Amino acid sequence: MKCILVVGKKKTGKTTWVKNALAKLDFDKFIFDPNGHYDGQFMGDNIDDFLKIAYTKRNSVIVVEEATIFFKSAKKQEQLQSLLVRSRHQNNFVFLCFHSLRSVPTWCLDLCDAMRLSKTNDTLQVLNKFDGLDKIETAFKSVNYFSPSNPYASYFIDFYKE
Repeated sequence: MKCILVVGKKKTGKTTWVKNALAKLDFDKFIFDPNGHYDGQFMGDNIDDFLKIAYTKRNSVIVVEEATIFFKSAKKQEQLQSLLVRSRHQNNFVFLCFHSLRSVPTWCLDLCDAMRLSKTNDTLQVLNKFDGLDKIETAFKSVNYFSPSNPYASYFIDFYKE
């Protein structure tokens, strides 16, 4: 299926965009949401419980609202990698939400199909992390510098489309 990175600081429309996407997807929804942004869905906030259940999901949409939490320990990072690999084989659609590009591990780009980038508090130096990935540089500059008055500016990157 698909994995999409959703990146942007608070109040830039990340959750609204994901909710709109969820409304269009006719799949079971399973959401890790420690902040309570989603109503009527699984509102798990325990990472271990979430992962146990997420590993069993098939033909589902899995949303990780605070993906940065997974990178506090190497074990959780490995578990998230495993979830992404499994999701492709289990026909799952995954959204990983981050507040900054700085928080996105570069290995995620290999396991994800696309990124929706909104304004962040990152500086231009964050682009060094993604050296050679012109699509990310273009998107970052577009939303952070070329659309200064639009707080909801976003750019969609399809990693597999030229």
